[in-house]
Amino acid sequence: MQEADITDVSPKTEVQAAVAQVAKAPEPTDLFSLFAVDKERAIKGADLKLAGTTFKVARLRSPKYEAARNDLMVKTAEKFGQTDSEERQAYFDTEHRKIVAKLILIGWDILKYRKALHSYSEEMALEILQHDDFYDRVIFFAGTIDNYLLVDEEDTKN
Repeated sequence: MQEADITDVSPKTEVQAAVAQVAKAPEPTDLFSLFAVDKERAIKGADLKLAGTTFKVARLRSPKYEAARNDLMVKTAEKFGQTDSEERQAYFDTEHRKIVAKLILIGWDILKYRKALHSYSEEMALEILQHDDFYDRVIFFAGTIDNYLLVDEEDTKN
């Protein structure tokens, strides 16, 4: 007869081992909480706080933005063909910033820019979007789903 190993405290049957594994496994994340977008916030803008200003930034995946961007891509191809030139890129960048100023960077509370205070206007939005790093920050924020997720009311009560 085989002697029992008294140091072995693991489950003795396959069923017990399976139950022990399930007990150790983390609970899966609810996919709804990862991908359910608050449509109102996506259209009216999420708050991007930067340099003492709260900017309203609409989501990149909005139908109006996607349609405008697609139109720009077609116009750019018609104007320049499929060549990859600096002139083509400059044209696209200039026109894309106009779209972002109109449809993505849609507001702010108060902006201090060049020592003056500015309320929101599409023209002022276009001016500040000329700063490449600010433009990149707005585009990144607008493309990040976490900024537009639907908040579960049960989660906010705790």
